Amino acid sequence: GLNRSLKGSWLPLHPEWNLTHVFYMGYEIDDTFERKEVYKAQNNPKIIHFSGGGMNKPWNPGCNHKFKEVYFQYLMQTLWRIKFLLNR
Repeated sequence: GLNRSLKGSWLPLHPEWNLTHVFYMGYEIDDTFERKEVYKAQNNPKIIHFSGGGMNKPWNPGCNHKFKEVYFQYLMQTLWRIKFLLNR
């Protein structure tokens, strides 16, 4: 519904606020932003989406994601930490 009602009336969100596509799809897939802006987002993201296929997510064994430790730092500040700690 949103896509239809906002057709032509939106602006792209800077990659630092939507980091999934920058890490997993690569810069070449989306050339909306200059390479320096993508590099800035990769090194200083505001929101990281651990979504989509693949196993490189912090909660999976063997994950080597660049921001794995940051994920767990914030997880431990939520009530979801209880579920995580119980399942270890």
